[in-house]
Amino acid sequence: IITLDDPHDLRGSMISAINHSDHHRDSVFNGIPPSMVKEFYAACKLWDSLLNDEANILWNKSQPGDILCFNNRRVLHGRSGFELTHGDKRKLIGTYLRWDEIRSMARIKAAAILPEWLI
Repeated sequence: IITLDDPHDLRGSMISAINHSDHHRDSVFNGIPPSMVKEFYAACKLWDSLLNDEANILWNKSQPGDILCFNNRRVLHGRSGFELTHGDKRKLIGTYLRWDEIRSMARIKAAAILPEWLI
């Protein structure tokens, strides 16, 4: 779940990546030796308490027409529950973009506007 720059230095190493999804935790759990199960669950409990601490949460109530864009690798995100009332409708559309495509398109557009920048 948490990848360190130096996995041999648990206290001094910087975190290089965090991959978290409760729905996929069982696939992570398959690689844990039985001797570390209790420590794994203790770490999960601590992680969950950090994630759900209001000091670490930013709430945003979207309005019709709002667009929310973020880097899926840099922002831990989720949604709270909701209820439709009075015939309301809800439509949520998600998409994924690859950074190489975004950077390529930006270079193409920049070259069209400023051809002298083309390298």
